[in-house]
Amino acid sequence: GESLPRLFLGDGARIQQLLHSLLDNAVKFTHDGSVKVAVSGYSLQSGRYLMRIDVRDTGIGISAEQRDKLFDVFTQGDNSITRAYGGSGMGLAICSRLVKLMEGNLGVDSEPGRGSLFWVELPLRLYREV
Repeated sequence: GESLPRLFLGDGARIQQLLHSLLDNAVKFTHDGSVKVAVSGYSLQSGRYLMRIDVRDTGIGISAEQRDKLFDVFTQGDNSITRAYGGSGMGLAICSRLVKLMEGNLGVDSEPGRGSLFWVELPLRLYREV
């Protein structure tokens, strides 16, 4: 793919908080194996760039039923996943809000026993265009 530009305009503090939460969860649920972060992306029109961050772990995984509720745990008022995942729901609900505020997308691909891939796509402006 394309090589990533070095400088973007974006909310560094929000992106850092987002990455911290996703890494925190990945480490919490990976007792054996690894947690890997990959950053990629491609250019859009008019000096914008879609950056993608993948956080992949070899942890316990998440069922389809739990995945559906993962990012809106607190609006649903359902505590079962919060109990099952040791309170991680709040971090993911916050991640979801942060990504929406940055006009991005957040998703997860996972199966029980096979680990998880949390991905974030953020439209950012290239620094040189400003």
